[in-house]
Amino acid sequence: MVAAKGHIRNPAQTARRARAAMKQSAVQPDYISRAEGVELLDRQARKYLGMSGAEFRAKYKSGELRYSDSPHVARVSFLIPLAEE
Repeated sequence: MVAAKGHIRNPAQTARRARAAMKQSAVQPDYISRAEGVELLDRQARKYLGMSGAEFRAKYKSGELRYSDSPHVARVSFLIPLAEE
């Protein structure tokens, strides 16, 4: 890597600095309640599949809809655990 003044930087030093910066700005995970998960599932199922979250979950669990049916089914299926106890 070449620095602004034409000096060559040590790649190991650059990597250490990058790791240190990442540790300092580490993102803390957010948690959502079950009620928020249910609402999120419902909103996304309506947006991408035109059905309620409850209807989607029932069809997905029964096998009527499969993960591989479409990218939208896959996208919404990831939200099911957020809406369950």
